[in-house]
Amino acid sequence: MSDIDSISVRLNEEQLQSITKQLRFNSKADKRFDVNLLEGKLSESKWAKILETVEFKKDYKAHETGNIAVEYKYRGNPSGIATTKAKYVAYILVDKKQNDNVVFFMKTEILRMMCRAYLDKPEHNIMGGDNNESNLILLPVKELTNPRYLFA
Repeated sequence: MSDIDSISVRLNEEQLQSITKQLRFNSKADKRFDVNLLEGKLSESKWAKILETVEFKKDYKAHETGNIAVEYKYRGNPSGIATTKAKYVAYILVDKKQNDNVVFFMKTEILRMMCRAYLDKPEHNIMGGDNNESNLILLPVKELTNPRYLFA
């Protein structure tokens, strides 16, 4: 065995991600399975950590209304999106038979920005929930893929 065969380099996740990004941006990763495999493993690790900080919500009427209901106050006090500590929010949308069909994951701050745009629109800023005690933003589902928010 030569000396070069015994070299060991330890890289942390951030360094590995930096390397894979450089390869991607320089068009060096498109046919290299080893890089794609590394990217996949890094993504799996990242998502495992993210899932620990996700607040899951399920909207049962989005298929009828075209909106998701996002609570921001309950009985006059901040709640829901206004107070969550979760870094990410996931909205599960169901079909008419209540089957989970789509899940939108997004940073909580992005959802907050989307909702703020509807605060001054009475048709989207309503009372609802149990006994109509929640202030809700009816956020159009199409906003969940609005590039203005996603890539700002």
